Amino acid sequence: MRFPRPTFVLHLAVLVGLILLLSCSTGERLTDPGLDDLTIENQAVTINHGRHLWGFWDISINPDTLEVGINPVRGAMFNANIVLFMQPPSAPTHMLSVNIDLTDSEIENYLVAVDVTLRHPFPGLNQYRGFDVRGIFIADGSQTAGFDPSAAYANWFDAAPGVPTSESVLLNADGYTRWWNPGEFTSVGTVLGYTQGALATPGFTGDATVNPFKYFTDSLGPEDPFEIDPATRGSFATTPGINTRRYLIQFDGSPLQFSYAVDASWVEPDPMYAPDYPLEAWDENANTKEAYNLTLADAGSTAWYVDAIENGGTFTLDVEVFDWQADSLSSVLTEISSIWVDSPAFDDGAGNNYVDVLTGTYEILNGTNETSAVFRFDVLPNFETGGITEPGQYPVLIGVQSADPDSYEPQIDGGGGAFDYPDAPLTALATGIVNVLDEDPNPQPDVVLIFQDPVSFPANAYNFHAYSPAVVVENDGDICFAYAEWNGVSGDSYAAVFRSHDDGSTWPDWRWNQHTTAGNGSHTGDTIKVWPSSHNLSYQTYNLTSLDESTLGAGHASGTFPDGPNGSEKANNFNSAIDNASEIIQDAEHYVYFFGDSGGQISFKRSVTPECLNCAPGTFNWSGYPTFLLVNPGRVSRVRSSSLYSGVMYLAYFEPAGNIIRLASSIDGNSWDTSAVVWDGAGSDTIGARDPGLLIDSTGYHVTFVRNDLISGNDEVCYSYSSNGTTWSTPVEIYEGTLKLQDTPITRYDWESYSVLATVWWEGDNIMTSYSLDDGATWTEPVLVSVQDEQNKHADLWIAPTGNWHFVFSNFNDGTTYWEIVYRRAHLEFQ
Repeated sequence: MRFPRPTFVLHLAVLVGLILLLSCSTGERLTDPGLDDLTIENQAVTINHGRHLWGFWDISINPDTLEVGINPVRGAMFNANIVLFMQPPSAPTHMLSVNIDLTDSEIENYLVAVDVTLRHPFPGLNQYRGFDVRGIFIADGSQTAGFDPSAAYANWFDAAPGVPTSESVLLNADGYTRWWNPGEFTSVGTVLGYTQGALATPGFTGDATVNPFKYFTDSLGPEDPFEIDPATRGSFATTPGINTRRYLIQFDGSPLQFSYAVDASWVEPDPMYAPDYPLEAWDENANTKEAYNLTLADAGSTAWYVDAIENGGTFTLDVEVFDWQADSLSSVLTEISSIWVDSPAFDDGAGNNYVDVLTGTYEILNGTNETSAVFRFDVLPNFETGGITEPGQYPVLIGVQSADPDSYEPQIDGGGGAFDYPDAPLTALATGIVNVLDEDPNPQPDVVLIFQDPVSFPANAYNFHAYSPAVVVENDGDICFAYAEWNGVSGDSYAAVFRSHDDGSTWPDWRWNQHTTAGNGSHTGDTIKVWPSSHNLSYQTYNLTSLDESTLGAGHASGTFPDGPNGSEKANNFNSAIDNASEIIQDAEHYVYFFGDSGGQISFKRSVTPECLNCAPGTFNWSGYPTFLLVNPGRVSRVRSSSLYSGVMYLAYFEPAGNIIRLASSIDGNSWDTSAVVWDGAGSDTIGARDPGLLIDSTGYHVTFVRNDLISGNDEVCYSYSSNGTTWSTPVEIYEGTLKLQDTPITRYDWESYSVLATVWWEGDNIMTSYSLDDGATWTEPVLVSVQDEQNKHADLWIAPTGNWHFVFSNFNDGTTYWEIVYRRAHLEFQ
């Protein structure tokens, strides 16, 4: 089918901010020697930085007669006729000329390849060198950005060469900008506003507020990719002062209606470089203040889609930000305030299809050159609300907001309040694509967790109950689990430990010590923690709430259990009441720290001397050392929540009155940084975030915790990751249960080619575990650990370097008499 040939109408608004004549104070009249009729009046405006209207042109192109009319809106400049499309237009020296290449065009399908040539308006006047000159194609726009609904742009993604759609599109854009759109820069007739051309199609202004551009600079040829050598500063010199760029435009099938603007930046050069004014005469303020280029690249995405049930993975993306005012990774970050990525394929976890990269977890990498930095980050795919409905490519809009200036207000002396400009942050924009695969690139292996039969460890004697076990792999590879014992008749409280020297096959060593004698109480709050000591043994803390049920006060003690027949190190009391739980760390200098919470605040005590490595195990001095406040408010978790990594101590805790999980860190034990927020549930549909489990190793920072979903009313086990301990991933829901969920420690080990993360929890009478083989992105369905029919609770898990999983938990042996400890070993196997 042959389409009718319309009369092509092109409105050109040339906005060039390189004009010193607008900042001269002499009132002098300048004349371009190549144009007899072209004169520009000086205006009494001082311009520090910005974009400025130099003139307007209307261009009409008639393909039937091969004539092009160029008519200036302001003043008598020139008119020209073009009789052959294959030759450059016959025109005097001037800023603009166009050449339509019929070889690459399909006029009948409204596809036009146009070479636009810009000539410097002041040839030979070296002080007028321009920077970041951009030819902006203005048309209608049907798409809007989620992060800024006022940012409207044409549907470039559905456009294809030779296929007219509902709006005109520049198919080979170098980037996108908001500058000079006619709907928002409405200071008509001024140097800082849009003006409608006299010969433009009546009533057409183009309603897109974000429009594509091509970049004009001395270092780029007509069809060169948009890659700038920083040494050139993206400048447009006055000699020879001619640059050409190819525009591939797909029109919408109706008579051509679009506008065109040329944008540039400039400041007055240093006069000491007169009269030659080389590039170094201008500092970086001559360039555009927003990022001059943006790119999007895939960095190992695994997003895949088969159907609404079979899908998964994540997008891992690199956004490279190029900014003239930056010269390092950190300086790029100071020049910008946000990086938005917007796509129907994205899900931020809160129902939005856009993400601000800088508010989440990201990594900064070296960019292509000294003015750029790469921001690497993950984005969840949108499988829930119909964003992804099939494999293939999906569009992305990138927006990078400038930190200073942060608006489009003209940067002129006295401020730009007299002019109209967008009520939006100053933003550089670009487009890109993400790809959704048609199959899982990393299919989960057919793996099963193989269990050995459980082993029961009855309490010391009749009427004794064993609770709250904790397990650890000691520095010499021995497996140790500790637990609390309580005599339900006498109220006597004990701390006990079993140790295995053969990876859990046998448990020949049992040790215990009596903590105190007290009246009957409750055992429900007992917590035990263990930490490998410097002597290849273990430290143990026990927080025995059974001592005083009414106030939940408790002694807090610790001791090492040396090898040898039935003996134990004397415990060291904390000498303060502990409401909920306790924790222990031995630092890199062998000092030992005990933590506990009381009255809604966390305090700690440190040994006065380090452990004596040449003395008996656990030999150090506690006398006279005071108790210090770590944080208020805060509560210690019931599960393992401390870590020592690279000489830094860490403690994960939760705020009892809020919905916040935090990570405290310290190098010297005297000062603690509590600013890192793992999860803040404010404004979410969850409450009661609590009991974090913590693991830090060479792969990063890993936290599990429990929260309650307000919509379903169910508890959720969640996992969050950080590469730096400061910014954290959106929590992944591991499991949602209908009963209260408790005790979620986390551990990790390398198995085959997989990095395995695992956690365990207590729900009702059952102990269940789940694990991940893809760095926490997905987790297995719960696997039942406990097989006893009676009550089970207080679970812990640690995985040894051998690959054996070591589970310990409390079990009500016969449902009527006493509680005992159950140990169960497991390992992964391929099926």
